[in-house]
Amino acid sequence: INGVPFEDEGWVKDIFFTSGFPQISKPGKLLIFLEQICESPQTCEWDRLQQLFLCEDETSDICTVEIGRWITTYGRSGKWLTDISPFLSFFKDPGKYKFRFTVAGDNYLNYLDFIFIEDDGTPLPADIVPLYSGTVSFDENYNDHFEELSIDIPDNVEKVVLSAYITGHGNGSEEANCAEFCPFESVFYVNGVPFSTKFKNAGTSLGCYDMVSDGVVPNQSGSWPFGRAGWCPGQDVKPINIDITDQIKPGEKNIFHFESFLHGEKYVPIVTDPSGYRAEIPMSSYIVLW
Repeated sequence: INGVPFEDEGWVKDIFFTSGFPQISKPGKLLIFLEQICESPQTCEWDRLQQLFLCEDETSDICTVEIGRWITTYGRSGKWLTDISPFLSFFKDPGKYKFRFTVAGDNYLNYLDFIFIEDDGTPLPADIVPLYSGTVSFDENYNDHFEELSIDIPDNVEKVVLSAYITGHGNGSEEANCAEFCPFESVFYVNGVPFSTKFKNAGTSLGCYDMVSDGVVPNQSGSWPFGRAGWCPGQDVKPINIDITDQIKPGEKNIFHFESFLHGEKYVPIVTDPSGYRAEIPMSSYIVLW
C-alpha cells in the first residue's frame, strides 16, 4: 500500500506523509515494512526510539495514535516486517491517511510500506478502543498516573485482545539502571484480574545478541548485545497482544487499570546522577474487539 521513501535528520524532527488505503473487507493481516539505510556509521551511530503515529485526518497535524515503534541500529542499516493486524480497525474506510514519523539524532533514508495479506484464518477486528498512552517517568509516582477506566463492551463481542507497545528507557542515572536495563513488570488489570508482562531480558549480557533470529540487526557497534526492557537496538518493537476474552463482561461496563513494578514492588529510584537519563516508559495501549 503506497511505499513511501523519506529522509530524516536533526536531533528531533517529525516527518509527515500520507498513504492511500484501499477498501479492506476480506480477512487478513496488516504489516509494516520499514527499511532504514545508514550511509555512514558516523551519522547513525546511536540507538534511537522511532515511532509512527496515525493522525486524526488527512489535513490534521494532531497525530497521537501509535501504530509502529522501532529502535535504530548502532551504525548499521536495517529492515523489519512488523505485524500490526490488531490495528486494522483504524483503516476501515478506503482513502488517504496521514501519519507522523518521529526521528531523533540520526540520519537515515527510510522506505516504508504497509502490506495487507489476505488470510482466511485472521478475521478483521470490528473495533479498537484507545486505553492508556504517553511517556511517563518511572519512579515512586509512576502508578499514580493511571486511573481506573470504565469501558462499555458490546454484548455481541466474541473476542477481546489488549494490544500495547511498552518499552523501558533511561540508564546510568539510577542504582537499578532503570528503565532500559532493569527487568520491570507491567500489569494490566481487567475487572480485577492481572495480566503481567515481565521484561526478564533487561540487564542480561547477551539478551539482544540472542535475538538476532528475531530480527535484531547483527554486528552493530556499541553495547548492542545487552538485553533491554522490551526492545533491542536495530529491531522493530512487536505489539504485546494479550487475549482477555474470558475476563470480559459483554454488554456491561468493564474496569481497566495499569501499574508497573520492579521485583514485585513499587519502584523507588536511588538516584546516582540527577542530570543523567532518568527512567521512563513510553506506552500505547488499546482494546481490540472482534
